[in-house]
Amino acid sequence: PIAKQVGLTIEEAGGYVAAFAKQGIDASTTGTALRNAFTQTLDPTKKFTKALVAAGIDTSDFSKVLQELAKR
Repeated sequence: PIAKQVGLTIEEAGGYVAAFAKQGIDASTTGTALRNAFTQTLDPTKKFTKALVAAGIDTSDFSKVLQELAKR
């Protein structure tokens, strides 16, 4: 699974889905968004990674990436 490729445990990934659910975002939408974000960050040449760096988000810390994205 993609979450494992970016260094997350199943518990951590589930925690992120739960956090988004508390904000009213359904699990399917959250799962798709997380998968897309993880896929984009696995390739450092992608625009997404560059945008994260420009926003001051360290792409090697995916927990922080998700926390920062959730704040915005």
